[in-house]
Amino acid sequence: MNVFDKIIWRLNILKPNHFFKHYMRFGYRLLPLILLRGRAWRKFEEKICIGSNMVYCFKYDRLRIFSPNIKNTGLNFNYSRFEEEFFRSIWECIFERVYFSKDVNINIGDIVFDIGAAVGTFSIVAAKLTGDKGIVYAFEPTDDTFGALKMNVETNKINNIIPFKEGVANEDKFLCFDERKEAFTTNRIIDDVKINNSINSGKKKIKVVSLDSFVGTNNIKRVDFVKIDVEGYALEVIQGAEDLLRRFKPKLAIACYHRRENDKEICQILMNSNDKYRVIGIKNGILFAK
Repeated sequence: MNVFDKIIWRLNILKPNHFFKHYMRFGYRLLPLILLRGRAWRKFEEKICIGSNMVYCFKYDRLRIFSPNIKNTGLNFNYSRFEEEFFRSIWECIFERVYFSKDVNINIGDIVFDIGAAVGTFSIVAAKLTGDKGIVYAFEPTDDTFGALKMNVETNKINNIIPFKEGVANEDKFLCFDERKEAFTTNRIIDDVKINNSINSGKKKIKVVSLDSFVGTNNIKRVDFVKIDVEGYALEVIQGAEDLLRRFKPKLAIACYHRRENDKEICQILMNSNDKYRVIGIKNGILFAK
């Protein structure tokens, strides 16, 4: 059973109303994946060893994207879910281009911030679009995922991505972070510090910075595009970027489907920071503004 058989199987065993909710959100987006199932998809996929590490590798043309390390993850590790999360995140960035709209795109020479870079798929796409004259600043706070990000940048010989092992919030501080090894794309900052008993996840303290502080410390003169996908923490990221929004008015792609109750407040901060901001709309759970 390959990854797409597993996806469809999982959807089919859900209760009808649960299935309908999943289909409305993801179903139509799974169609290209279903068409590429079996041998056609396996040419993109490989599980390999790098030293003592076991990783998945996505292969497309000359592009290679590696997953975080999946060696020594524990007996209860859900390989199937990990595989689905890894390839779905790549599909969304490369083929669906979910972080772009008709009016919000990256141009040659743009300075790009990738907040919640994960393994760097969007960063690589952005680096190709902005070219040698542009720069992509990629933020990812966890050890394993940041390691995969650095490896993907080096493997693909991309010189205009600068990775930072930091999270982003409304101010510079340390926060509690929930690291989920089998669903690494859902790693998130959390407010509580309760111990999670799951063998495949762990809570740790991470360093976070505000974008305003980062821009000032690194003497960045302009920012043209900001992608934010931080599992429900987008409001706090925007709260720490009000000066950046006022000075540079970058194009924005903000994943807001995790906490839709924050949409109004995010839009209000944009308008208060710079009254020239225009919210383009929300597509596939991504809020676009310019």
